[in-house]
Amino acid sequence: MTADLARDLSPELVGMLNHSRPHIRKRAVAAMYRVFQKYPDALRHGIGRLQEKLEDSDPGQPKLDDIKLPV
Repeated sequence: MTADLARDLSPELVGMLNHSRPHIRKRAVAAMYRVFQKYPDALRHGIGRLQEKLEDSDPGQPKLDDIKLPV
């Protein structure tokens, strides 16, 4: 992933953090990790919603322990 691609994808991924399907939210969280690595400015827009999703008590929400981050 390039920095330009990460910049362009970040708004879409932030929106997917509220998707109705849990598996989509889980993949969006993992993708946001990669975006933050390549485009740190995305943290300003997405970190709040990402924290909400990782701290949510809903069993369908991804937890940090559930997410396998790509290396």
